[in-house]
Amino acid sequence: PVVAQAPEHRVGSVEELRALPVTGANGAAPQTLGALGEIRRSSTASVISHYDIQPTLNIYATAHGRDLGAVARDVERGIERLDAKQPKGSTVTLRGQYQTMNTAFSGMGFGAAGALGAKLAAPDRPVVAIAGDGCFTMVPHVLCTAVEYNIPVVWVIWNNFGWVSIRDIQLGMFGGREHGTMFHQGDNKKPYNPDFAALARSCGVEAITVTKSEDFKAALEHAIKANKPFVLDVHVDADVRPPSTGAWELPPTPYKEPVFGERFLPAMTPAK
Repeated sequence: PVVAQAPEHRVGSVEELRALPVTGANGAAPQTLGALGEIRRSSTASVISHYDIQPTLNIYATAHGRDLGAVARDVERGIERLDAKQPKGSTVTLRGQYQTMNTAFSGMGFGAAGALGAKLAAPDRPVVAIAGDGCFTMVPHVLCTAVEYNIPVVWVIWNNFGWVSIRDIQLGMFGGREHGTMFHQGDNKKPYNPDFAALARSCGVEAITVTKSEDFKAALEHAIKANKPFVLDVHVDADVRPPSTGAWELPPTPYKEPVFGERFLPAMTPAK
């Protein structure tokens, strides 16, 4: 048998595969892999394996010349068209890097970090990331990246000294009790959070702390005009609860309908 090994990034086509050099064990002059045999594209049955105890048929695909998100959307549309034709009990699931990407993009902290990519994609447009204090403390290192690569993003941190959305669920589910979702310091239960403005300045990022609503507009205008990484640490009242415009379903906790309108459920919308 002939065994050839090369970094994956060097093999992007059948032609590049044929051109791989192969050397013999005795130090003979190298030959190309294509000169030693015929190489062509073909299709074959996928390997049948199991996911947990469920038998599966795996189809492997690699995005070539396009981003993974765009390819995944096309595949999803194809799956939707085939749904009505599938045998009962059969399902089609996308896994691999696509699954990892979706999980990463839906977690806390993505907004604060994703703003860097948004600014790189649209350098002529101002980019302002609206992040809660819980979101921002997931990825404070974005400040270092912004300074290192001079990415002028403005972070507006709604600082209510807690994970208030989780707190409110606790209050509703546990008879008005809260545990571990509001941050306090000392015996007098003084609200606590890091000084985000000082933290930003320690990273080389300019910052302003805003404690009055009437000061916010001017601070935001100044941050955008500065055209450099900038943090606004905006203190907000944790007991002000704006009306919800969406539903947050956290099984087994029952969800409440939004104050305005009705929920949009994509699964109940017929595919076009």
